[in-house]
Amino acid sequence: MGFNSYAADGSAATTGTFINRIGNPFATWETTTQGNVGIDFGFAQGRGSISLDGYKKVTEDLLLDAAIPDYDGGELGDRTIVKNVGEVENIGVDVTIGYDIINTENLNWNANLSLSYVKNEVTQLNDGLTEILGQFQAPGGQGNILNFIEVGEPLGQFRGATFLGTWKTTDNIPTNDEGTPVAKPGDARYLLDENNDIVYGAIGNGTPTTTWGFNNSINYKNWDINIFLQGVHGFDVYNIQQAAIVGGARDSRSFLSPD
Repeated sequence: MGFNSYAADGSAATTGTFINRIGNPFATWETTTQGNVGIDFGFAQGRGSISLDGYKKVTEDLLLDAAIPDYDGGELGDRTIVKNVGEVENIGVDVTIGYDIINTENLNWNANLSLSYVKNEVTQLNDGLTEILGQFQAPGGQGNILNFIEVGEPLGQFRGATFLGTWKTTDNIPTNDEGTPVAKPGDARYLLDENNDIVYGAIGNGTPTTTWGFNNSINYKNWDINIFLQGVHGFDVYNIQQAAIVGGARDSRSFLSPD
């Protein structure tokens, strides 16, 4: 619901509510099924332990705030509707290793290392779609969408043009249908299709594949100290601040290197 004020009698404004969200009677709950297998064992007379877990989780009827097309009253993408869009699969493994490095009357040192790896994949999109555009727009006023969902890839795909450097005076700059060069020396050079139009596609992914943590607890008499390290790997970062600076001045470039 939204709130607004209106002078119904032409004098004093009265606050009222209005519907700003479109319902979807066909939307259903997400359904998740998961299978796990694991093993735990100890060693060194109980001073050490290892835990291994593997899992597969499938989420069907994935819910998403999808943009409503303009011909259905989408108002240039400002209106969305919750709908079931497809299926996502997660296959992963978790490993935890713990060990009492020192275990004496006055001094104790316990260390734990945890490692998680997950492979995320969009296995299906409804209505025969292969991709769904997101709602985040790149700076620069061009209306280019930054994120999208793509079949066969993880959630969190970045969408943009692949930056190949700049056009040089020695380059053979292609022309458009009217015979006009698509750029001039010094302009940003992007990957083009057979029609010499800029190709917008996947330029990275923001979903991590690997996370780890290393925790150390040290106790000496009445003193305690805890040291914790954490890492996240296997993902890309879209530098939106740098894109905003460049985009406001001229164009919004891809700041991720092509594969």
